[in-house]
Amino acid sequence: MANTKTRKWSPAVIFLGIVAVLILAVLGFFAWVNSDPIRTLRIAFVPPHSFAEETPAAPLNYSTPEAWYQRPKDEGLGEGGIDVFFVHPTTLLERSRWTDPLDDEATLARTDQLILRGQALAFAPDDSFRLHIPRYRQATFGAFLDESGDGLKAIILAYGDVLRAFDAFKARIGDRPFVLAGHSQGSMHLLALLRDRITAQGLQNQMLAAYLVGWPVSVEADLGALEGVGACASPTDLHCAISWQTFGPDGEPKYVLAAFGAVPGLSGASRAGTQMLCTNPLTWTMDGTASAEQHVGAKPIDPDSERQPDDLTGLFAPRCGEDGILYLSQTPGIGWRDYVLAGENYHPYDIHFFFNNIRANVRQRISTLPPQR
Repeated sequence: MANTKTRKWSPAVIFLGIVAVLILAVLGFFAWVNSDPIRTLRIAFVPPHSFAEETPAAPLNYSTPEAWYQRPKDEGLGEGGIDVFFVHPTTLLERSRWTDPLDDEATLARTDQLILRGQALAFAPDDSFRLHIPRYRQATFGAFLDESGDGLKAIILAYGDVLRAFDAFKARIGDRPFVLAGHSQGSMHLLALLRDRITAQGLQNQMLAAYLVGWPVSVEADLGALEGVGACASPTDLHCAISWQTFGPDGEPKYVLAAFGAVPGLSGASRAGTQMLCTNPLTWTMDGTASAEQHVGAKPIDPDSERQPDDLTGLFAPRCGEDGILYLSQTPGIGWRDYVLAGENYHPYDIHFFFNNIRANVRQRISTLPPQR
């Protein structure tokens, strides 16, 4: 991972999925150093050709192991245990493609090192959890900066893959309970999937929880459109959704809030003036402040970071603000600010800061299942 301590913008940040509604936060940084930040970003990341000129990779056959970054073997699918459907964030940075060609070595390396061996493990805390992580023709980062409509086409294609992957996942696990989890672009796709698969097919009781980390969710305009899928309000609530956006103690989320209000919800209604879901990842409630004693450890993005997970136990006591943003209790130290964005936006660390708390909560939430399940 490149050393970015002398500047805050790096492709290493982007791989974590700084997409859609978070783009304005990035633009805020560029406004300090460039008189035309939108043009700068588009030149750097938006593909120069139209979507119609590109031949996407062939659709994946999700009934085969090759279509998955990770999938348990058939002999591991016996009775008991929990299946986790995890959709990874953006790892495609190249402007040469609107969609993932599926064989780009740099993209594969990022996904393996930083997602499969990092983020995703927060949702599989022990051997009783089986990770299913599909490959998909993700939209490139530049797709979320595009105004021509080509970027939207790339996002729609990516979402189609996620739907087909979920259908194969569901066919494979049958009626066993499952967890949905993702970050950023992955959480965006999963939010739509709650409408198009979970509620549309009556799977609310089979879905134990949806961890939509790093993607703004409206309690009214999004979850209000989903029968039987509300916001999780306690550490043991089931059949509900979880989300948060991480900022520093003096964070300025005006760009995120403005973009959140400009995007319609799943209901088709405006999100403006609605409540952004903020789940405190220490208390697992929707409001209030956690104590530092409740923080049980973090996982560095970079394993060579100067601060290792045991150093961060008890560091944070985050609070959910009235604006729906999760604010840290203090500014992280050396090794934990390499990828901070404008306005003290710690989006790249949404999962990493609370890694051990997430693992503990996944266990806790599942422990409430009745024995017969």
